[in-house]
Amino acid sequence: MIRYYEFLYLAIAVGMAGFIAFSYKEMPINAVIGMSFGIAVASFMYSFRRQQRIKLEELERKHIEELKKEAGEDSDV
Repeated sequence: MIRYYEFLYLAIAVGMAGFIAFSYKEMPINAVIGMSFGIAVASFMYSFRRQQRIKLEELERKHIEELKKEAGEDSDV
């Protein structure tokens, strides 16, 4: 489920960048700066959530391997 949140942040960043690209000439500079800040935040959140998910999946995999070793099962089975 966490994976979908990171793609949501990516979609928001891409959507805002596309909006700026198509509406740049009509937008006031304050709006462009604000949306650029929004793009930076959404991009950061995408990266942060992705790294967080990868670390959690690795931690979960290690925990499952430890449980298998404690139960006396082979990890190949």
